Amino acid sequence: MKHANMLIGFIIIALLSISFVSCEEDRESLKPIDSSKPIGEQYPLRIPSSEIPSDFTLDWSLLRENGQYKDKLIIITSQVSFDIYILSDNSLEDYKVDFSKNIVLLAYTWTRNSKVSEVFDTLWKLNPNEYRWDIEYKYSGVTSPSIGELANVIVIPKPSCTHTISLNVIDGGTPHPIPTNK
Repeated sequence: MKHANMLIGFIIIALLSISFVSCEEDRESLKPIDSSKPIGEQYPLRIPSSEIPSDFTLDWSLLRENGQYKDKLIIITSQVSFDIYILSDNSLEDYKVDFSKNIVLLAYTWTRNSKVSEVFDTLWKLNPNEYRWDIEYKYSGVTSPSIGELANVIVIPKPSCTHTISLNVIDGGTPHPIPTNK
């Protein structure tokens, strides 16, 4: 009986200790956040982007100037460059990108199959000066093993002038070789 009383006593002390620690943690979580401390960005950070209206067409011959079947990332920083690569329908002549606040990313890529069913793309900020644009092509049903070419165009907030942007293409689960920027 003496051992049973000691065991019950230890259990009661342990339960009180646990509830005391638990209450202390709850009080910590209820403290107000100090808004005077700057909150740093958590990397990787997903960068919002918007797509160019679909009525635009691309100058494919200009895009494949360095050889077909190679991925190429083009960073467009002015309206002049935009007009070189992207041709607009007459109804969209007034569409202008505000290049003082934005840039346009144009990814010319190739696919191993001619019928892509889904395209997923995300722009990531990996650290203060490095970005990566992930583009993934998925296929469903019967695909034909025929090389095709695609282009993705997005508008993003203008990063600092010391930034680097890389392109990462996954084609049906297989990564493309990493393109080299000149």
